[in-house]
This record gives sequence, C-alpha cells and structure tokens, in this order.
Amino acid sequence: MIPPSNSWPNTPLGTGLLLFAQTMRELLDEQSFESFRAYSLDTPSRLDEAIQVLEDIKSVKLPKKAFEPILSELIWSFESDPLLGDSLKSEISFLKDQLNLDKFLPEEVQTKIEIFKRNYCANYKEKLENAMISIIANERRRNSLRELTSLYCTHILNLGYSRRFVFENVVKHFFERDILRSRTSLLVSFFDKFSGIKKKLNIYFLVNKDYGSYLSKLGHRVYTDAAHTPTHIQNAFGHVLNFATLSAWLFKGEALDVYQAIIKAKEQLTSVRSITVLDPTGLSCSWENIVYSTSFNTSNGHLIEITEVRTHQTVPNPRLLKRLEQYSTKIHSNFDGASLERILSSTNTVSLALDSSYVENKLISLWSSFEILLSNPPPDTARIVHYTRLITPCICKRYVRLHIIHIYENLLKIYKRRFVNIVNKETYVTENNPHLKFAAILLIEDNKDLRDELCALCSNNPLALQRMHHVHTNYSNLTKALKNIISHENRVNWQLHRIYRARNNIVHAGRVPTYLDSIIRNAFEYYKSSLVAIVKCSEKNSILSNIDSVVIENSLDYLQKKRQIEMVNDKSKIDVTSLRLIYD
Repeated sequence: MIPPSNSWPNTPLGTGLLLFAQTMRELLDEQSFESFRAYSLDTPSRLDEAIQVLEDIKSVKLPKKAFEPILSELIWSFESDPLLGDSLKSEISFLKDQLNLDKFLPEEVQTKIEIFKRNYCANYKEKLENAMISIIANERRRNSLRELTSLYCTHILNLGYSRRFVFENVVKHFFERDILRSRTSLLVSFFDKFSGIKKKLNIYFLVNKDYGSYLSKLGHRVYTDAAHTPTHIQNAFGHVLNFATLSAWLFKGEALDVYQAIIKAKEQLTSVRSITVLDPTGLSCSWENIVYSTSFNTSNGHLIEITEVRTHQTVPNPRLLKRLEQYSTKIHSNFDGASLERILSSTNTVSLALDSSYVENKLISLWSSFEILLSNPPPDTARIVHYTRLITPCICKRYVRLHIIHIYENLLKIYKRRFVNIVNKETYVTENNPHLKFAAILLIEDNKDLRDELCALCSNNPLALQRMHHVHTNYSNLTKALKNIISHENRVNWQLHRIYRARNNIVHAGRVPTYLDSIIRNAFEYYKSSLVAIVKCSEKNSILSNIDSVVIENSLDYLQKKRQIEMVNDKSKIDVTSLRLIYD
C-alpha cells in the first residue's frame, strides 16, 4: 500500500500500471495482511491437487470424505475466476452434485476434472495477461484489475517461480526508476520475464571441509584448494572462502530462476547429509548462508544470501515487546496448571519450528503445536474435522477488525497527522477508538464527506483507494458482511485441510508440495491468531481457565456473532450498532 517514491504519469493508463505494480508488491510482501497475500493455489493448481487426492482415494490411502473440502474449494474457484465465469455452468453443476458423497465416483470425477483442465486452463497465463492488458487503462475496471493481478501472481508462483525472484523483478521493473510515459509495453516487458523457459545455472555452495571431502568421494565437483579453484570463484567469495575450513561445492541444474536453483541445490545437500546419520559417529555437514551463481559456461555471476521462510518479525520494537509481555502475563495468570503446561509445550514446539533449517520440519512442528494446544478428537471423528472446528472460529472471530486495523495502520504510517485529523472528525463513534472510527468512516453511509476526504488524501495511491473501496463494498450492509465473513471462514477451512494434507504427505509419503512456503506462513499466522483469541477469551473468566473450555466458549461466541447478524431485521445499511456487531 506504500505509494511509489519514483515518478509516475497521472493518466488512466499510468494509474492502472501503478495499481498492478503496487498490488504485486503487496501480494508478495511477507508482512502483508493474510487476505492481501497471494493465494497458495490458483484454479489450474487446484485441479492438479484434486487429481492427486483422487488418486489417493482410488488407492484407498484417503477416505472419500477427504475430497469434500477440495470439491467445495473447486466450486468456489470456478465461480470466482473471472477468466472462466459463466462458461462453466454445467461443470459447476456437476461438481455440486458430487457433494453428495454417497453418489461420488472418484474415477468419473477425475476424468471430468482432467477434461476441465485441458479445455479451460490451457494458456492460462496468456489469458490472464491479455485480460489485464485489455482493462489496464479503464478506470471503471480497477477492481477487476486487482483481482486479475492477484490471480496472475498466484499463477506464476505455482508455475515454479520463487517469491523472492518475482518480488525483486517487481521492484526493479516498476519502482527503481522514474516512469515517464504511460505505455502498455511496460506491462508486456514485465510479463516477458516469466516466459516459463528454464535457465541452466551453476550454483556454488561453501561447505565445511569434512562434508566437501565426503561429497568429492561421491563424485560431486568440489574445489578444495586455491590451486585448483577458478579465479572467478575465489574473487566472488573473497575472504569468506578459507580453504583451511571450507570447500566450494558445485551444483549444475536447470530452474526457472536462480532462487529455485538454490532450493534444488540445498535439497541435494540435505539429501546427501541425511545418509550420514547412519554412521554411529556421524559427520559434520554444514554450509554457509551465501552462494555464488553463474550461468553455464560463463564466469560472470553474483553472490546471493540464502534466506529461510521468515514467519516472525526479526527486528523487535517497544510496542511488540510490550504486547509480548502482556501475553506472557495473561498466559501465566489466566489458566490452570494443566492448561498452562499444554500452552507452554505448544509454544515451545512452535519455537522449534521457527528454528528448524528444514522447511518440511517447520510444517510438521507447526501442525504438532496445534494438536498439543487443542483437545484430542472424540471417537469416530476425523482428526482434521475436529481441529478445524476448533481452530477456525479462533482465526475468523476477529477477521473484520484485523482487516480494518491493517489498512488503518498502513495509512497512518504513510499520511500520519493528515490521516489522523480526518479520522478524528468522525462523530458516530463517541469513544476514543481510532480503528473503530476509521471503520465508521468507511461503512456508515452518512460519513460520505469524510470518505471523500480520505480518497482525496490517497489520490496518488491507487492501491490504498482500492483497499478502502473493497471494505466499503464488502461490508456496507449486514447481508454483504455476513457473506464475506462466511467466505473467509470457508477459505480458512480449506487451507487448514490443505496444511494437514501437506503435513501427512510429508510424513507418510515423502511428497513435498510446491507451495510449502506459502502454507507454512499461513500455519504460523493461524497459530498466532488462535492463541491470541484463546488468551483474550480467557480474560472473561474470574477463575483460572481450562483451555478446552475456553476454546469451546470462543467457538460459541463466533457462532453467536453470526446468529446475531442473521437476526437483524434491517440488513440494508450499517449504523453504529451493526458496525460494532461485525467489528467486535
């Protein structure tokens, strides 16, 4: 949502290009709100996932019931994908019929899904690009442009491009130089960076001496001394490459971008290292967090720092430390002994996940932290069904509030006092609650003048305008608000099932999904939201709380919130009372 620091032309085409660039940057930013990040999957990759699960059902590795959330998400994906639209009415009708699992035939459904994919998902990337080019200058289609941009970002990530590579190209292409003229070619040249053609790359890792010797004996190319190491490798690493303790290991491979090549190289290093545990004495196997990359048959390259999936803030600030102190105090003072022990064991497992250098272990440990935190499922209830029933209300209960707070905090950072002055003019909310006042400006119809002031303030920031417009459109009456609350609940349910399936595939089948880093981020965020919701709910009790009772109470509160919205007679507009209902 940050406005550009470089110059952009103030034309309809220039504004459309800027909205595309800002949206792409936010979709890829790890600190973005959960709904503002790229989805884990798009329509084609959801079809691939469905085919894989159907194969597991046919081989009796999974029950038919496991396909239900995938089927529901596919229907939603078909109905919401702007490239498909009304062309899939008969296909959607077929999928809806399969929700009756008594009539569900995996072979028939798989055949249909494979036909869907062949007919509608061929050249999906080019269709997205052409759709965006056709509306990029149309000021009436900004919402459609944002939706298409989100689909495009998700799609190229699922093609195999790394998040870091896409993010760096967005910044370099759109934000590192002044954009002097509005030209569609700017967008086309960006699309060309993701042609799907793999590059042949050399990746050099610095491994410890013992590991280098072991790799060399296995036939790998390892440079162990200065006399036999090419000059360009020594110059690239400089003083970091000390041959007394390190060797340079070479990985040759093909990948869509250099970061994907680095991932493949790390997987090979990890795979070779795993064999060393079979020896009772073990072998020291480690590598540095900096690599050197070149194209095949060239000596020109660059150094790259390896970064892990970051699921927590790395630079603390006073406000964060204060919040952590409050959470710690509440956890230790609000729960009984057995509950406290489970919470601390669960958070310790999360800490192990964050410290792990293996992304697979991160996900396994993160899911284990949920199972430690929550009660065991009753007999004859599937584990994932039980856990989603408990976790989903914790995540969804405060979704609208967190959504609005995220936009408020970002606008506050950008516009500071000018933004605060407008928010303070709001009079329907009498208490000193700037977040609620901001929500009132966006949603209460009589605050149109203040909304116009906010729009004028953000006139050079098309993404900020879109975010405020999105909230106003989706929550401007209780009917829309309830629809969006339930839609978010469904998406959380589907993602929790996906996290659980990915965890099981890693543990039981050794299959690692391509979207693993995305669901790790989601899993960690879901864990934080769940624990915060549980702690907050425990504050209502005057005696020490049992965590299982608190989780059930939180679920009932969320259910009651939805029922209260349903029971309001006049759902056509938002007033202060109904605003508090969806916000609190």
